[in-house]
Amino acid sequence: MGDWVFANFGTLRVSAWRCPNEACAAPWVTVTMDGRVVDQWPTLGSGAAPAGVPDSIASDWREAHIDLGVRSWKSAAMMARRAVQGVCIERGAKPGKLASQIEQLRATNALHSHIVDWATEIRYFGNDGAHPGDDGLNDVTEAEARDAINFLDELLRWVYTMPVKLDEAKARRTT
Repeated sequence: MGDWVFANFGTLRVSAWRCPNEACAAPWVTVTMDGRVVDQWPTLGSGAAPAGVPDSIASDWREAHIDLGVRSWKSAAMMARRAVQGVCIERGAKPGKLASQIEQLRATNALHSHIVDWATEIRYFGNDGAHPGDDGLNDVTEAEARDAINFLDELLRWVYTMPVKLDEAKARRTT
């Protein structure tokens, strides 16, 4: 993903980008100072969460997307993980480690095995959370953060959006 520089003012840089979400691809502008994003328009995550997602999970989804947009890889991964755990809890998993909660949902057929297998490929979902040294988040790369967000987006589509769309299709058929 490349950027087009509008202006450089010493260490201050104004750039235009395309949204990393291929379904969106809308332009956005970032302002960086010393290589750190200090402002962005529009803010990623400012849009609506996928259909049917409960507010508390949607809030974490939005924050994960905002963090991704400002290149805060650890924060994006952590918020994606938090949202995934929120899904597990909302779907009835017992308190505990996220890996165990995901397996509980597989056992009750609340999650498809492909979703569970994907979760195991994203290493930080099986770790202990946002505790330094124990969470596996010390060296989160951009690709890993994007993998975490992509997984979260697909999980939300599977758990919340697909049932809403199915219900809408059934309603159209019966009217």
